[in-house]
Amino acid sequence: MAGAGGAEAVLENIPREVHEIDAAAERAYDAIREASDDVAAISRNTGIPFDIIKVAKRNLFIDEHVIARGVGQEPAVARFAANMEWADLWRKAENGTLTDGERRGFTGLVTHENVEANLLDRGLPLYEEERLVDGTWMRPFGARTAHDLAGIAERGFAPRLVEQIPSEIRRDVLQEMVATFAAVNGRVDPEQLSSWHPEAARIYQQLYGN
Repeated sequence: MAGAGGAEAVLENIPREVHEIDAAAERAYDAIREASDDVAAISRNTGIPFDIIKVAKRNLFIDEHVIARGVGQEPAVARFAANMEWADLWRKAENGTLTDGERRGFTGLVTHENVEANLLDRGLPLYEEERLVDGTWMRPFGARTAHDLAGIAERGFAPRLVEQIPSEIRRDVLQEMVATFAAVNGRVDPEQLSSWHPEAARIYQQLYGN
């Protein structure tokens, strides 16, 4: 696959970004922001630590982020646009009604938000700048921003994705990504670990002795 800026990079479809305003979803996000007991309930229902759920809520629903726009344009500072799918997952996790498939989706969402938040705290940018590809403004998948790297962790450190992380960034952030994944997901079984990129698997084994 081509590097950052190529049309092929866009096809990886890692970004979980919302471009259109959904009024119903925005109302659902407002209700989640105002809730005071959802984090504790979700932690009880899913077994994911309270502090991990709290970070996910802050990053996804509450914080404003620096949103890169087109090349040469000033970034915007805003909350993420609301997505009803994620609001529904949050409420089902709070109510203890997630199906097995939804639980996997929710765990992936929490993994993404925690890795992204931690990498933002380390000073990484959130998004690549949008670029004009075949007449459409799109974000390339450069595997160097907090959002792209969170997508790689969410998807279980697939070798083809980890290989796209520039070496200097990989050295700096891969251990953080692996540790955050483990904090959300718990122990990784050997079969799952065998599907990871060898470097990520080696880091996991060094940290947790599996």
